Amino acid sequence: MKPAEYATGHYLQETLQLHIPEYQRPYSWDFERHADLWRDVLSQYRRPKGVSLQRHFMGALIVEPSAVSVPSGVSAFNVIDGQQRLLTLLVLLSTVRDQIAFAEGSAISSLDELAFVKPKFASPVRRVLPKKQDEKALDAILDGNFVTSIADEMLSHRLVQAYRFFRYQLWLGETATAKSGTSAPPTPRKDKNAPPAGSFQPWGQPAMGLNSFDLPRLDSIVTNELTLLELQIDSADEEAGVVFETMNAKSTPLAQFDLVRNSLFVRMPGLKDTFYKSSFEPIEQLLASVTYASKRDAGPEQFLYEYLISIGEDKVNKATLHRRWLNRVIDDLGYQITPDTEAKFESKYARPLVANAWLYPLAVGSAQVVNPPGRAAIALSNEQHATIVEIMAMSGGPAVPLILKALFEWQNDDLMDDGLLLVLTDIQSYMVRHVLSGEGLNLLRSAFAGAARSLPDAATVVDFRDALCTAGWKTDAEVFLAVRTLDTKGLRSAVFPILRGIERHLSGISAHPLPYGNQQSQFTIEHIYPQTPNIGAWAKDLHMWKVRKDDMDARRYALGNLTAVTGFDNKKNGKRPFGQKKQLLADTASLKLHDSFKVLNKWTPSEIDKRTNTLASAALLRWPRL
Repeated sequence: MKPAEYATGHYLQETLQLHIPEYQRPYSWDFERHADLWRDVLSQYRRPKGVSLQRHFMGALIVEPSAVSVPSGVSAFNVIDGQQRLLTLLVLLSTVRDQIAFAEGSAISSLDELAFVKPKFASPVRRVLPKKQDEKALDAILDGNFVTSIADEMLSHRLVQAYRFFRYQLWLGETATAKSGTSAPPTPRKDKNAPPAGSFQPWGQPAMGLNSFDLPRLDSIVTNELTLLELQIDSADEEAGVVFETMNAKSTPLAQFDLVRNSLFVRMPGLKDTFYKSSFEPIEQLLASVTYASKRDAGPEQFLYEYLISIGEDKVNKATLHRRWLNRVIDDLGYQITPDTEAKFESKYARPLVANAWLYPLAVGSAQVVNPPGRAAIALSNEQHATIVEIMAMSGGPAVPLILKALFEWQNDDLMDDGLLLVLTDIQSYMVRHVLSGEGLNLLRSAFAGAARSLPDAATVVDFRDALCTAGWKTDAEVFLAVRTLDTKGLRSAVFPILRGIERHLSGISAHPLPYGNQQSQFTIEHIYPQTPNIGAWAKDLHMWKVRKDDMDARRYALGNLTAVTGFDNKKNGKRPFGQKKQLLADTASLKLHDSFKVLNKWTPSEIDKRTNTLASAALLRWPRL
């Protein structure tokens, strides 16, 4: 490995071309990173007079000679690490160049040195060949297309956001930034009289004279005073990705999924290009689009979290996802990369990760069908998909690792279609019994993680059931003991699917679908005895029935006091006395849920307790523990 310290200007040589490998992450620096770099630049710019020049070290850059064909006289290098910093410096230089052109009213050369390498005996070629996701934005910036305004359709790209940040600092000028510090550009207005989003007009007039920056000096500082430690890898060194991993895997700038991506390709030096194109790039796009209600992080990070739990990793947390995954690999295959370990790694770690990524949208209920390239579509039956959607509606994400594990076994033919449905129903049974027993939803994650750890490879229906029993799958007796005192307040999202399942059990295939939501035509939970302290006309009923209000208040959120009505009927029923309310319910929604109270003449603690047992019995029959 050949270390050398170079200023940014070194990478503007007429013979040097830079390639960003496709398996690298796209440009991702944000405001905080831009601001940090800008502060570094300003520290050089504001160096007191008389202080000797000291070049500022910006970090390391790892490169290796590229095998891509280039014109005679051009040297091409793959940027293995440091592309974020290097691209940001080129963007900054572009803003300085463009601000000078804007002030002078001049145009940018069509073959500007930032954009093109110009060998003596060959046609010019692009200086930087970035990832495809970054190509359009970077080319536009380096070509000088944003001198007078930024194209609206490109504003969302991270590189363009970097350009806009630095251009705004230059626009404000030295005096303004010295007073107010670094600030983000104003958000474009959206009213009908607003100028185009990429216009500089809302920034006012650019700083001029003594208030402005000395732009040629800024250019000189970035070009000549900011240095990078370049580590050039040669044939005698470890594979480039191994060096990259050593420098990055134990730090925080890269997201955990980025680190996993890099580790994948470190261990497949002979397969990395084809594997990325055929297998990994499609799942990057897929995972970025996955959404579900309780998602806390971006798709790739959340997937990695759920995946590691599904394969039995213990005590997973978001900060150590890559390290946990990598430790599994190292413990199994060691550090050395050989053709044999590469083949084992691909089959045992890379392929299963990709396979699970394709199953992830199915596991969270956001898709019923996925279409991996080069193979048949993976499709759930209507009943399988509906069961997953119900599970997700009850508690969000805790069950995802177990669902993912079941789907993986299903794809490997260790579970048949009916076996998969049985496992999904068992998972839902565990959750229903957990809720009816008064256990907090926050305990589900650890319970399902423990179940996943106890599952063997090629797990069967029996294995899943054993794992759920070990994790505390509640018995009928445990549910009946707890359900009478169950307080459902705060459990609306978990309880409504239970009511819907009870209705399906009681009504059979003709059951009403009971769509849940906030619209007037959708269904919600109705409290037969009002949940508000002011019970209105019910006070007269309680007096007639010789029932204490405190005893009724204690059962406001009991399972037996709940039923399902549309949002429209919920508002209409309000605090009506029992006699009117039961008639309205009977007239407007013909549900089996209503049968147990619409024939009654009073609604007392005794009736509520009886109905609680009736509904709990129906729920336990709908979701048995086997």
